[in-house]
Parts: sequence; structure tokens; C-alpha cells
Amino acid sequence: MSIFFSRMLVVASCVLPAWAMIGCASSPPMDSVATVEVAQTVPRTLTQREREALGSAGVTPDELASGRVVLVSCAVMTDGWWESLAILPPDLQVSAGSTLRLKVNDMGSHEIGKVNPANERRPVNRVIGPTKPPLPSGGEARKSVGNRDAMSIELPGTKARYLYVQGGYQIKCVQ
Repeated sequence: MSIFFSRMLVVASCVLPAWAMIGCASSPPMDSVATVEVAQTVPRTLTQREREALGSAGVTPDELASGRVVLVSCAVMTDGWWESLAILPPDLQVSAGSTLRLKVNDMGSHEIGKVNPANERRPVNRVIGPTKPPLPSGGEARKSVGNRDAMSIELPGTKARYLYVQGGYQIKCVQ
């Protein structure tokens, strides 16, 4: 084998997997309704840009303090999830693990390969309402199937789909 050919194999083994991943899903589609799970009822940290985005979406500091904004997430692939700040309707009370329907109109400002926390912000989207019928959270999915190695499961009695993402079951964004 020539040295040129062996070097081309090395380059191809690095470039082709990256090229193939260009089409991988990293978020639910714009203008779609995603199924999400409440990860935090009070987001631990918000950047200045996230506070500004929430203000632009009509969230007042008092509403933020009263718990109208939660952090939600859902599985997009077996090795990754998507997160968004979610604005709750005024009459909806949730807890960690609640499953909701979210209208996806904002993708945030994260740029793949360009890490600059000062300029990044998570998406800000509005909750349409709870899932109907109510769906179990990823943690409840784990309890019902046990410690299985399945990458994708369907819970008995529901059409909800879950993915096994980095050590735990998480609800899929797109049902």
C-alpha cells in the first residue's frame, strides 16, 4: 500500500463520519409541536441574553420569579437531547418530569463549533399545554421497563416513544 493511499484512508476515516452527521437531527423542526419533559421548574442560571429573550417574549421579572418559565428537554437522538426555556400558560402548574407540548418557534443562538457562552442563549418557546393523555416521564419509563439496554422503547398502553440517552430514558421530541 502506498503512503498516499494510506494517508487518504486516514483522512477519509475522519471526514466521512463528520460529513454523514451533517444531516443528524439536533433539534425539533421549526414551527413544529415538540413533546418535552420538565427538567427544572426553576432554571438554575439564565444568561443576560436569555433574560432579554424572555423579556422580548413578554415575560416580566415578576412572572419569571413566580415560576412561569421552566427548563424542558427531549431526546433528538440516542446520544443527545435538546433543551429550551419554556413559558407556561398562566393557569398551568407543573413539576419536574411533567410532559408537555411545546410550540417550537425559536432555536436559540448556539452555533455548533463556536463556543462563546457570553453570546449563547437557549431557545425560548411557549408551552401549548400538557400531553393528552398524560405521558410518563423518562424516569417513569425506566421504572416500567427495568434496567434494559434497549435503545428505543414503547410503553404498554401508550404511543409515546422514548430513547435511551446517555444513561436514562428520555421522551422523544417528535412523536
